[in-house]
Amino acid sequence: MTVLRQVLPGVAMAGLLALAGSAASDPADSNLAFPDAAIWDRLGSTQVVSDLKTGAYHATHPASVTSLVGRPFKISGFLLPLETGQRTTHFIITRYPGSCPFCDPDNPNQVVEVFTTKPVRNLEVEVTVTGMFSLQNNESAGLFFRLDKADPS
Repeated sequence: MTVLRQVLPGVAMAGLLALAGSAASDPADSNLAFPDAAIWDRLGSTQVVSDLKTGAYHATHPASVTSLVGRPFKISGFLLPLETGQRTTHFIITRYPGSCPFCDPDNPNQVVEVFTTKPVRNLEVEVTVTGMFSLQNNESAGLFFRLDKADPS
């Protein structure tokens, strides 16, 4: 089973639970700071196609994304841990929080796999990390972007 197939249902469930608990709330009333849209839009320009036979995703990266490879890269988003415990060094960062009932689920071109040099607290708040950007094209997991040696800000 792929990482996204394991993670995204949990994100959707968290969103449904939040929706059930706050159906009357307005997203404008939230004190949640959404990440800088420009960098997420740039990553989102990667075209992703799903192969229905194999269940794998295939990505075509534009020059605006491939030009980031091997360079320091800073991004803010919401942490989805891939390890258990209060602190994590391996997680996925997403554009929208998993608990946002008003947000669409993140697409494969809207998530970045992150490996940090220091553990990050596993909280439902926006995090910012800076690391070396690479394309990993892990089609079976649906992960296309990666930050290595990332430092939390």
